[in-house]
Amino acid sequence: MLLNILIGCVVFFVTNLSLLYACHLLARRFFSGLPDSARLVGIGVLYYGFIILILQALSPLHAISKTWVTVACLFVALACHFLWGTYRNLEADANPVRQWVRDGLASRWAALIIVCGFVVLLSLVRALLMPPLSWDSLTYHLTSAALWIKKGTLCTLQAPYQMQNAYFPINGELFAAWLILPFHTDLLVNTLNFPITLLGGVACYAIARELGLQRGDASFVPALICFASVIYAQITTQYVDNAAFAFCVASVLFTLRYLSKGHLCDGFLVLASAGILIGVKYSIIPVAGIIVIIIAIKTVLLTGYTGFFRKSGLMLSGVLIFALLGGRQYLVNAVEAKNPLYPFPMIMFNGMLEGKGVNIKEVWWMGGINELQDKREVKENIWIQEYKKFCQAYLAAGPKFVPLLLLAFIGLFIIPPLVPKPCWYALFFT
Repeated sequence: MLLNILIGCVVFFVTNLSLLYACHLLARRFFSGLPDSARLVGIGVLYYGFIILILQALSPLHAISKTWVTVACLFVALACHFLWGTYRNLEADANPVRQWVRDGLASRWAALIIVCGFVVLLSLVRALLMPPLSWDSLTYHLTSAALWIKKGTLCTLQAPYQMQNAYFPINGELFAAWLILPFHTDLLVNTLNFPITLLGGVACYAIARELGLQRGDASFVPALICFASVIYAQITTQYVDNAAFAFCVASVLFTLRYLSKGHLCDGFLVLASAGILIGVKYSIIPVAGIIVIIIAIKTVLLTGYTGFFRKSGLMLSGVLIFALLGGRQYLVNAVEAKNPLYPFPMIMFNGMLEGKGVNIKEVWWMGGINELQDKREVKENIWIQEYKKFCQAYLAAGPKFVPLLLLAFIGLFIIPPLVPKPCWYALFFT
C-alpha cells in the first residue's frame, strides 16, 4: 500500500512537472513578447493541450498506463530541453505571481484576499476528503475516465439502457483520467477544477488588462467571475462547465490580441484554446465557430504574410491544431454512430441525421429532457435545445441576468479608447 502511494506521488510529480517545464520553454521561446498574464495563460493552454495529445497518442497502443505516460512526459520535456533549453528562465514566470500576491497583501483589500484564500483552502480540503458523488460524475464523467485507465485506451463505454453520454466530447474526462492515473483512485479527482478555474481567472485578468484597465481595477475581474456561484459551486466536482469557461475566456483573450497585434503566436494559442474548447461540450460549438471565422478573416487580411500559399499554409496548420485537440470524438461519432454530434440529431439538407439505431426519444426521456414524450415526437436538433436553454437562462442566473444583458448591449456602443473597434465587436459577439 505504501509502495503504491510512493509510486503514485512520483508519477504525479514527474508527469506534471515535466509538462510544465516543457510548456515553460515553449512559452519563453515563442511567446516571450506576451504580457506576463497572457503568457501564463498560454502556458496553461499548452499544458492541457499536451495532456490531450499524450493520452490520444497512447490510446491506439493501449499504453495509457503509469509507465508509458511518464515516459511520454519525460520525452516531451527532454525534447523541449534539447531544442530550447537555452531559453529557460523560471524566475521570469515566477516573479509576476509573487508580485501579484505581494501587491494584493499590501493593498487595502488584503483582508478580503485572505478571506477568499481561506475559502479556497477550505474547499480544497473538502475536495480531498469527500468522495466524488456528483450525479454526472457517477454516470459518465468518472465512469469513462476510470474505464480508460483500466483498459489503457480511450474506449467507448457500453452498458444496457445507458444514456449515450459516452459519445459526448471527452476533453473534460481526459483531464479527470489524468488525475486518476497516478494513484488509480479518485483521491485527487475532486481537485480537477481548481487549476482550471484559476486558468480562467488569470485569463479574465489578462483580458481586462488588454482592454486598458489598470492592475488594481483588473484584479477585481477574476474575483467577481471565479467566485460567482455558477462557477465556484462546481469547483469540487468533475463537471466540465468550468473547463468550458476557462478555455472560452482564453480563446477570447488571444482572439483580442491577434486582432490588435496580428502576431502568429496569438493565433496559434487562439486555435489551441478553441480546439480544447470544442472537445469539452457540444454547446460551445457556436462560440468556437465564431472565433475560428474571426481568426480566418484576420489571417487572410494579414499584411505581413503575403501570398496565397503562405496564408493557406498558416490556415491549414491552424485547422490541424484545432482538429487534433478537439476533433477526435466528433470523428469517432461520425464513424461509429454515423453522426458527429451523436446522440443529438442533426438537420442537414432538409433531412434528419440521427445516428446509429438507438431510440433517441427513449434516451432523452431517460434524461428528463422531454416530459411529454408520449404526446409528441422529438425532432429538435442541438441548436434548438440550446436556444431553449438560453430562453430559460434568466431563471438560473437570477435577477441580475436582465440588467447585465442590457449593459452588455449598451457596451457595444461604448468602446474603450485603447481598444480597436474590430477587437471590441469580436469580444461582444463571442
